[in-house]
Amino acid sequence: MRTVAKYSLLFMAYCVTFILPAILLPVSVPLKESGSSMAVAFPVVMLVNFAIIMYLIHRSASRGMKLCFYIILIFWGLQTGMTQIETWYFRNAMPGINDQELINLFIRPLITLVIFVPIAVRITGKWNGTNERRPQMIAPWKSIGLLALLYVAIYFVFGYYVAWQFEAIRVFYSGSAMKAGFIEVLRHTAITTPGLFSLQLLRGLLYAMMGVMLIQQLNGGNSEKLIALTLLYALLPSILLILSNPFMPPDVRWGHLVELTTSNGLFGSLIGIAGVRQQLIR
Repeated sequence: MRTVAKYSLLFMAYCVTFILPAILLPVSVPLKESGSSMAVAFPVVMLVNFAIIMYLIHRSASRGMKLCFYIILIFWGLQTGMTQIETWYFRNAMPGINDQELINLFIRPLITLVIFVPIAVRITGKWNGTNERRPQMIAPWKSIGLLALLYVAIYFVFGYYVAWQFEAIRVFYSGSAMKAGFIEVLRHTAITTPGLFSLQLLRGLLYAMMGVMLIQQLNGGNSEKLIALTLLYALLPSILLILSNPFMPPDVRWGHLVELTTSNGLFGSLIGIAGVRQQLIR
């Protein structure tokens, strides 16, 4: 009973700290959609995010401030940093996002984590104690480089064969419902937005490096780590898309939700497989 009460209070604290930044830094564009869908979507997002944070706290080898830093870095990096980099790049398609709003998109989730994670670490009893000693990780730069290149391929394949199949997404980003072939779209992208390839390579590198950090930090066997990476990469970057937002029409959000969940989940699995097979931890 005590445990149920403890985690219920922690969950309520997470909900409060999630909402607080939106009060301190209000969204500059009003929400046009009905709030009825939020009644279902909001609790789902809260539960998924809360469960992930609790899992990282309980299964991490670190404690105290080191554990807080690790969770904030991983959670914010996967859910906010990596996704809002793309918002910045494609901001021309979202005229509602001005410079201040773009900054706030990065800051709001960070405020939530900086307040909530230390509270959760203390209440769960992982503030005090000694960090588990782990063998020093050999930086697998060759594997990280190969994974980054693989991410670029996954990004464009899923971007076309999943996201680009939604007419709403084609209209949203290109202004046209016309659906060209995969090679033609790649050629057009290389001509009109050549920086997108470099951006995705950078994102692939960062994703792979965070995956290596997860493999190093998480307790448990190889199977648990593989499942954890698959779910973390599938859920964290995409779960917020079930919430209505004033910057994307519903059809665009749902299309990206399907794309991100499948492509990032696959990439998380590949990071886990690479970590297990090449023994990134020694």
